[in-house]
Amino acid sequence: RGYNGPLRGLLEEILRRGNQTLLLFLSPDGFVPFGGRSSQFNFQEAIACALCELEAHRYRQSDPRLAGAFKRQAHRCVNAITPWFRDSTPIRHIKNQFNPESRHGCDTYGQYSLYSLLATSYLGLAALYADDTLAEQPTPSEIGGYSLTLLPAFHKVFLCAENTYVEIDTQADPHHDATGIGRILFTGFPPEFPLGMSFASHPKCLFAEGCSAPETPVALGPTWLGADGAPDSLASWSEDVQLETETIRDEHGTGMRIRYRKGETTVNETIRLSMGKVSLDWTVAINGQPVCPLAITLPYLVHDGAETTQKAKTENGFDLDFRGQRVHYRWPSSVQDQDEKNAYANRHGLYKTHRLVSPSGLCHVEIFAKPETVG
Repeated sequence: RGYNGPLRGLLEEILRRGNQTLLLFLSPDGFVPFGGRSSQFNFQEAIACALCELEAHRYRQSDPRLAGAFKRQAHRCVNAITPWFRDSTPIRHIKNQFNPESRHGCDTYGQYSLYSLLATSYLGLAALYADDTLAEQPTPSEIGGYSLTLLPAFHKVFLCAENTYVEIDTQADPHHDATGIGRILFTGFPPEFPLGMSFASHPKCLFAEGCSAPETPVALGPTWLGADGAPDSLASWSEDVQLETETIRDEHGTGMRIRYRKGETTVNETIRLSMGKVSLDWTVAINGQPVCPLAITLPYLVHDGAETTQKAKTENGFDLDFRGQRVHYRWPSSVQDQDEKNAYANRHGLYKTHRLVSPSGLCHVEIFAKPETVG
């Protein structure tokens, strides 16, 4: 708007850094990461859309390729939330299909009227600055093949490669999230499927009648018995977590090794991404001694407020079908497994957990989309 005061240079630099980081942490379909307060409200993608139109405007002369990437990202962000506006009656201001009167997933201040208007306000801002003469260019997350580590301030790790996207919270705020793998998405899939976010045990958001949070935090990751015999889990580690990360780029794909340390306990987690596939490995050690057996918690979507997931057991795993998309879960034959009965809520809907137990202390899991849904 023409501001040219003493803070202009600082504000421009903050916006430059922040918005180029935005390009890297959005999912290939344009979804904003999960996490913290106001998570999964549709106004977040509307904000990202407006920011990207403003950045495209900024770079239209100096860097047309970057301007084109921001232009395309703006379109992808607004397309990401279109189903909750165009295909939902009434429209939804948050990413689930529960009746808005239930306020499922809403923070106490997240009123339907307020946050619906907020989303349209940002979309209006985007429209005011949109320059449709700009040619779109591929976004970084569409190209993929990278990891992004935002430490220590944001304790977030993002992996993006081959139409596959993973978000990890390495030290979660226990009022909103859980530590570990909270999101796995494949291009073209809804943001809640197969996993949209983790599960806090005492969340600050509201749930529909009959839906409740788990008794302890839940994420995709290991659980075990501590040295004192008490249950422990990576998901519950919210304080005093030491972290080491190592990026992986080899013939097997893009990924990361993460080592979490708390006291005398070490959790080793390896994530690899390839075309429409996530491969996961875990070990846990206490005082240098491997924990055997090791259990893994696999959350999976059951219901989003309107549609129910269909689950089919296979010899060494299970398959999930939801809204025309299919995901496969597989593990070695030596791993014992059990489907747990209780359902837990997050902002997206209801999930259940599948429990794996590896006698050897090393657990390997593969999660992949059917070939025709990616590429």
